[in-house]
Amino acid sequence: MVWVYHPEAVRALRHLPARLTCYDCVDDWATFPQYAARRAEIVALEESLARRADLLFVTAPKLFAAKRALNPHTHLVPNVGDYDHFARAMDPATPLPDDVADLARPIVGFVGTLDDYKVNVDWVARLARAHPHWSLLLIGPGGVAGESSRVDLTALPNVHALGYRPYADLPAYLKACAVCIIPYRLSDHTAGVFPIKFFEMLATGRPVVATALPALQPYAGVARLAHTAEEFVRQVEKGVAEGPVAGRYQRLAVARRHTWEHRVDQLESLVRQRLEEMAR
Repeated sequence: MVWVYHPEAVRALRHLPARLTCYDCVDDWATFPQYAARRAEIVALEESLARRADLLFVTAPKLFAAKRALNPHTHLVPNVGDYDHFARAMDPATPLPDDVADLARPIVGFVGTLDDYKVNVDWVARLARAHPHWSLLLIGPGGVAGESSRVDLTALPNVHALGYRPYADLPAYLKACAVCIIPYRLSDHTAGVFPIKFFEMLATGRPVVATALPALQPYAGVARLAHTAEEFVRQVEKGVAEGPVAGRYQRLAVARRHTWEHRVDQLESLVRQRLEEMAR
């Protein structure tokens, strides 16, 4: 079995004979900024890969619509989270990291790569300015104050961008948060994104406020979704006001249904089904 994730892998497939070739499409590759000059090439490579694959998985509705038109053996399989790991945020025995223990409360937190083309730093800045006595905690690699950023968040005294932290420590940081946020830009790129951090944040039990990405629309009942900066600020305010208990059962129930264990079972079932079809 050959399992590939990137359109350029199609070039190697002729050297890799396999009983089954699977393309696991987790992003709209052609819309990444680094491929702007090669977009037509990436589109052509991905179309070739999609048509050639025996089985195709996608993580977002936009990707499903595009790939299903090329390959009838396409399945929508959203990203998942490590429930047990992130549920440690609810464990009284999980200690708070020293670098957040003294931050002003409430803390609103984001964990992920801080890429300006994806993270809406304007929304984060709007929230920080609206509530100067709150703390905004940003955990993840990548600079938000470099030349590519539209807003210098580090100039705001209540924004704390701590940079990379080990995966093992993330539940402890999220334990300090009153609300978890996913403030992505609404763009051609994020229209095909399903944030892997979504189910991780639900598993912490904390309220989650996210940009109203197409892939997240089915989960509007367990997360607050925002279309504009003003709506984002209001939804975070509501999450802070309600506290972590309201809606927690529903958030945890959804997170438990979207774990790696469940997803691997689903993928294995679809692989077996496809192999049986091909053997007929």
